[in-house]
Formats: sequence, C-alpha cells, structure tokens
Amino acid sequence: MLRKENLIAALGVSFVITAFLPICLPPAFSIAFFIRTGRIVYDMLMPAELIFLTIIGGGGMITLMLLKKISPKRLIIFTTLSIANVLTSQIYANLSGLSHGDTRPTGIHLVALSIFVALYHILALSVAIECLMDLRKTVKRKGRKTAP
Repeated sequence: MLRKENLIAALGVSFVITAFLPICLPPAFSIAFFIRTGRIVYDMLMPAELIFLTIIGGGGMITLMLLKKISPKRLIIFTTLSIANVLTSQIYANLSGLSHGDTRPTGIHLVALSIFVALYHILALSVAIECLMDLRKTVKRKGRKTAP
C-alpha cells in the first residue's frame, strides 16, 4: 500500500510541474534572453503553444483524483475551458483568414485574439493552481494534520 501511495504522490507532483511549465517557461526564457542580449522580450503566445502540457497536467491530475475517489469538478471545468478557448481561437483565426495571412491582425481581429491569449493565460494559471490544490487532497500523509 505504501508503494501505491508513493507512486500516486510522485505522479501528482509530476503532473503539477507539467501544468506549471506553460506559465513558468516564458518568463524564464525572457530572463535568459535579457541576460544574454540586454533586451527584454516576452513571447505571449508560448503558453498557448504549450497547451498540450496543460492538458497532460490537468488530465493526469483528474485521473489521479478519480482513482482516489475524489471529485475533480473545478479542475475539469478549468481544463475544459482552456481547451475550448484554444480551439475557439483557432477556429476564429481560420474563419477570419488570419491563419493563412489573408487578413492582417488589426482592429477587431487584434482585439479578439488578444482576449483569447489573455483568457488562455488566466485559464492555464487556474489549471496549474487547481492541480496544486488538488495535490494536497490526493496525497494525504497519515499522522500529519492538514488544513481543511
């Protein structure tokens, strides 16, 4: 039984780290680029490009919670909204012509895509924080008191 608990704890930690990567990598690369060149650059689209890490982290944590018979309602909602946001932005880019270069990203198109990117940042951070909070529910040590 102890090996199963250790495996669940190790998987939970790895899923939390995986969920936080899309949020932590862009600032880390920006700092490294600043140290190397002296210019400040931030790739705001990188978290949206790394959605698969958010899906793996959120989906893995959902699976662990279901195995432990814990309800992952909020994590399911945040992960689903994150996927829906990226899919909606891709559909919008295809229908408006932005993805093929037929339309320039100005005016309403720029506003819409900026909203999609801002929502993705918020949802990716929500998935990562919820994974971290659910890790505490999933991995409870016997003999150690945890806050409610």
